[in-house]
Amino acid sequence: MSRQAPLRFITSGVATIDGRPSASFKFTGTFRLPFSVDDGGRQHRARREVDAYRHDDGGHLKKIKDHERSLGVPTVRLEVEF
Repeated sequence: MSRQAPLRFITSGVATIDGRPSASFKFTGTFRLPFSVDDGGRQHRARREVDAYRHDDGGHLKKIKDHERSLGVPTVRLEVEF
């Protein structure tokens, strides 16, 4: 299996509170995209009611838990750092 994690990043994000520039702050974030793995170890799109995984920062597979699904479909995990 590929060791490249299906990730997407937010860099230099800026958010405001109530649209006021004086109440803005910067942040970064990582989107961890869910995927399924076939018997040959190839990654595929995550599907409803099928085991799904994400990579952690070390490239290890982490199985998606039932509470990380919406209507049975694995959800994207967004980790935000301020």
